[in-house]
Amino acid sequence: MSKYDDDDQDGSLLGGAKSDLGYGNDAGSFDLPSTMLTGDGIAVPGSSAAAPGIGISASASAMAIGEESQAGAMPRILLLGLKRSGKSSILKVVFNKMSPHETRHLESTKTPEKCSVSTNSFIKFDVWDYPGQLDWEPEFDMTSVLEQTGAIIWVCDAQEEYEDSLNRFLKTVVYAHTVNPNMQFVFFVHKVDGLSDDSKLQLFSNIVKDYTAALHDSSMDDVLVEPHLTSIYDHSIFEAFSKVIQKMVPQLAVLESLLDNFNMISGLERTFLSDMATKIFLATDRSAGEEYKYDLCSDMMDLVTDVLSIYVASEEGEPPCIESEIRLGNGIVLYMYAVTPQLVLLCLIKESTFAKRGLLSYNFECLRKALVEILELQERDPEAVSELMVQNTAAAYGLVSQTSPQASTFF
Repeated sequence: MSKYDDDDQDGSLLGGAKSDLGYGNDAGSFDLPSTMLTGDGIAVPGSSAAAPGIGISASASAMAIGEESQAGAMPRILLLGLKRSGKSSILKVVFNKMSPHETRHLESTKTPEKCSVSTNSFIKFDVWDYPGQLDWEPEFDMTSVLEQTGAIIWVCDAQEEYEDSLNRFLKTVVYAHTVNPNMQFVFFVHKVDGLSDDSKLQLFSNIVKDYTAALHDSSMDDVLVEPHLTSIYDHSIFEAFSKVIQKMVPQLAVLESLLDNFNMISGLERTFLSDMATKIFLATDRSAGEEYKYDLCSDMMDLVTDVLSIYVASEEGEPPCIESEIRLGNGIVLYMYAVTPQLVLLCLIKESTFAKRGLLSYNFECLRKALVEILELQERDPEAVSELMVQNTAAAYGLVSQTSPQASTFF
């Protein structure tokens, strides 16, 4: 039996060239169970316990998709694909902290399920997991649903023949792009842990070549599809989801600019802004030629989360861990600094730079205050965030360069 034993029911995802898409039963809609991920605490993988301060809480509700699409809901991500492709496993591992091995016991998904993610003012969205190979009912109009959708993620089982999955994906792209030209399309070549490195690369190349040619033949060269090799058994699924979410953060350029300035002034190698509850990276600096290092940062978040769940009982509203460091043995220090109970900075710093702790601590506190100010402003007036950054450079936030005359006061 495959270790990926989840998902979905039989049927057909897209019927011919139907112009209207819809999910429905005889009544024209589904009752939708939902789970809510909030910033109240973080669940320990494989356990129902939650550590105070950064965590997960769950609730259930029923809602018709037609009502949901008109309710002014959060931006939406649709998780689509054929049955048994691994969609439900992805949702449970990334957003519900389920152990990958536990997903073998998941029941088939028979109705669309919603996971609402709202851990801070930048991460607010709904992920919808749809049963595989559902009939698209022409009498149910999906236009309002797709208009509120920020991304469609298509999950393709890398251990099966991909032609049928790719064909259905392309039909979905054609319709969805017509309804919402601003939507992003992402293709997960999933379950690649069962393939050799050469097989992964060959399969990846073939799929990209095939859908690129098909989109060209359909005169849709302007449609961009972002492919990823993914597995729930390593960091790849979190990294792929991070890249999807980053494109849905309206103020991504603002955050990247701030991290760029912070790195340049403080002399850091790389800096990531990450959500602790989901291990999703909201932003990173734009330095080139440096390895991404997502796996190291992800492992550090797991380690800190496990330690906090055992030893620390932080008061509500206070960051559970201000600082944590790991020396990698190659002259680099992996450093974590809490911004809020949900957001952390993860940085790669040379040991020679890290030795200047006084200056670094001051700059980190300046950056923390700047990010908190942006988060609070994002809640009140999102459009004002860009104006704030135009008026305030990194120096205006009080950052001090190592070459500045002020730097000597910190040693």
